[in-house]
Amino acid sequence: MAAVEHTLRPLFEPSSIVLLGASTDATKLGSRSLHNLKERFRGRYYAVHPRANEIGGVRTYPNVSALPEAPELAIIAVPAAGVTEAVEACAGRGVRAAVLYSSGFAELGGAGAAMQERLALIARHSGMRLLGPNCMGYLNVHAGTYASFSTETTHGGLAPGGVGIVSQSGAIGTLSLALVRERGLGISYWITTGNQCDVDFSECLAFLAEDDRTKVIVAGLEGCRDGEMFRAALQTAHARRKPVLMLKIGRTGVGAEAIVSHTGALAGNDAVYDTVFKAYGVFRGDSFARVLDVAQVCVAGRYPSNRRLGIVTISGGVGVMMADEAIARGLDVARLPATGRNRLKEFLPLAGVRNPVDATTVLLTDPPLIRRFLDEILSSGGYGAVAVFLATLGLNRHGVERTLAALVGLEEVARGRPIVFVMAYTAETKAMVEKAGYPVFDEPIRAVGGIAALHHLAESWRKSVPKSSRKTFAPSLPAAVLTEHQALAALGKAGIPVVPSRLAVSRAEAERAAASFGFPVVLKISSPDIAHKSEVEGVVLNLGSRRAVGKAFGEIIARVRRRAPHARLHGVLVAPMVSGGVETIIGVKRDPVFGPFVMFGLGGVFVEQLKDITLRLAPIGIAEARRMIREVRGFPILTGARGRMPFDMQALAGAIVALSRLAYANARTIESIDINPFMVLPKGAKALDALIVPRR
Repeated sequence: MAAVEHTLRPLFEPSSIVLLGASTDATKLGSRSLHNLKERFRGRYYAVHPRANEIGGVRTYPNVSALPEAPELAIIAVPAAGVTEAVEACAGRGVRAAVLYSSGFAELGGAGAAMQERLALIARHSGMRLLGPNCMGYLNVHAGTYASFSTETTHGGLAPGGVGIVSQSGAIGTLSLALVRERGLGISYWITTGNQCDVDFSECLAFLAEDDRTKVIVAGLEGCRDGEMFRAALQTAHARRKPVLMLKIGRTGVGAEAIVSHTGALAGNDAVYDTVFKAYGVFRGDSFARVLDVAQVCVAGRYPSNRRLGIVTISGGVGVMMADEAIARGLDVARLPATGRNRLKEFLPLAGVRNPVDATTVLLTDPPLIRRFLDEILSSGGYGAVAVFLATLGLNRHGVERTLAALVGLEEVARGRPIVFVMAYTAETKAMVEKAGYPVFDEPIRAVGGIAALHHLAESWRKSVPKSSRKTFAPSLPAAVLTEHQALAALGKAGIPVVPSRLAVSRAEAERAAASFGFPVVLKISSPDIAHKSEVEGVVLNLGSRRAVGKAFGEIIARVRRRAPHARLHGVLVAPMVSGGVETIIGVKRDPVFGPFVMFGLGGVFVEQLKDITLRLAPIGIAEARRMIREVRGFPILTGARGRMPFDMQALAGAIVALSRLAYANARTIESIDINPFMVLPKGAKALDALIVPRR
């Protein structure tokens, strides 16, 4: 992704800037940008105005060609009708990047979309990078480059720091900026991408992932258009152990196009994004507050070494509250070992020393005691993180100073493990504690949630991530509608175990096929036009004789002709009944952005009601397939619940791997694949039904 940093450097780190649309009128977009250039930008800057000689004390030039040099960046704050001409002029002068504030482009459709396409063509032909249009610009806080008209730039200088923000939505980006400022967090970059006629959200994400000053990325995503670039950006962040905290808009998938397969209905758009986030260790928050809580604990750069949490409190009740929340979030509130408990009793005989450690209110008046407790808990407890509840200590500046003085050198004992404080505070005492390297919250549950998020991130960095491009080998599938008989045959060639079956076009053929398999058997209509056979009464189960098979053959043909008169009927599929197993579903969905995903779940015919599924980017290996199986809520059924024999999870995992490879190898031709049910037996497994939907 080094090419991203190279092409975006003139945009985000320009040495010179020209402003088109400069104004001192506060109602104009260019007014704040002119003020920011004068007050904050450390490089050379110019203003262009066709009539004025100076604006706000800044000399102006009649056009870009009259400038003494070709600036690296142009801020274009003119009405939409003049944007194309301005961009063409900048490209002709050799300007390397531009920020386009104006709205009135693709978001309006029609002529606006055509104007935006013209901007994209100029960018492609000239090599000039364009941010926007319809965006609020960006801020490079470290360099003092405020290329934005956001009102947040008028509230005083922002503190430089390690939080990078990128948002497609200007409103979400602005609110994020305001809340980050309110939290006292320092900012590296703030970027809004708007309509993305050229510079894409994923490129900005990659830029922040590569930027050494950015330690934490807060991202507001509406939707992704380049799956490969998005995954590559997340891969870069993962490799650099840089947290990506995502606020993804649109969980419900309103307006998503449905397709005929169960897999397509289950693996909706939002579930796909969740799967990508999980694969690359992205933390997805459900609110601004949650995302910023996590940013707050990440800024210190300390992550748990394990899931064990030590809790020190002056209140037993609050300690229990925090322990309950920790356990609910998957943390381990392990008991302090006997040696540690004995030592703490020596320090304070009245203390409750199990974990949570209740040190009573004595801690508030004896800062050295806090230090002794933390030294012992960190040394003997083996905890990956520690939370300390001190009630209202943060309202007492002198008390905070004494406590921080006692904690000098504690980082040597902690060895990179996070210590999070919980107490009421003032803005001044909060800043003091955080400057010392300790995140501080005024609410216990939020503090525990922040620590749990740190563990999630640390654990994800210890795992490998899927590569965005991998070679795999599997048979080719035709880009045509297949009957179930054809689909089962294709899956069998791919290494997926399938139930044997024969296609019968007459009553006699059906009877002979049934006799060859042995009874009982199942009969199913075979038609490329019928996706779900039970909906047209095209399935009959548990047929125990030749006579029953012959009768059922005629009845199926008659019923289906009545219920689906235009369907092409190839005959009836005859297969042995398979019982004594667990019905599961394995399937594939091709996402238009990210490509094929493999799905596993329990439920058979009720799978859409139960929605007990899990997804992965295809292809996957056997270890990942086993993890998928363990993730579903119904996993205990497969292990042999209530004294039953366990089922063959090795055969199930092997089938999931084979299907994922088949999907990846045929990503260009296949929309979805359903194997439902896939029957898992005590020994082996069989695909009993299959539907392959080609790409439209």
